[in-house]
Amino acid sequence: MLIAFAQHSQTEKVFDLFKQMEGLGIKPNFITFLCVLYACSHTGLVEKGQHYFELMKEYGIEPGGQHYASLVDLFGRAVKLQEALSIIREMPIRPTESVWKAFLTGCRLHGNTELADYAADRIFELGPELRFACVII
Repeated sequence: MLIAFAQHSQTEKVFDLFKQMEGLGIKPNFITFLCVLYACSHTGLVEKGQHYFELMKEYGIEPGGQHYASLVDLFGRAVKLQEALSIIREMPIRPTESVWKAFLTGCRLHGNTELADYAADRIFELGPELRFACVII
């Protein structure tokens, strides 16, 4: 249900359902947080997205590449590209293709060609087969 609400911009329902789950003692998991971060990203709720990202640690969930990609997407959509880049540089895991693509998409949305070039170079470093992805974006 969370993903359905998130995909249809029913953000308040996402948060309400999350609270209901907590109230019932249902522990959120990896996917639960992806849904919440997706909802925050697509509605521009940067502070809430950061809150839920940090909340993962309280539940003993280590953020994975998909969570970082969602967080970078959140900042990129909110025209906070330098902050998004800082998140990438401070990640405790190696940035994945999806993380760099999220950043590259933010650069494209806001016309930042300098940072887009930087992101494209990082994607190329991950593997030459990924160059096609950059051409598409």
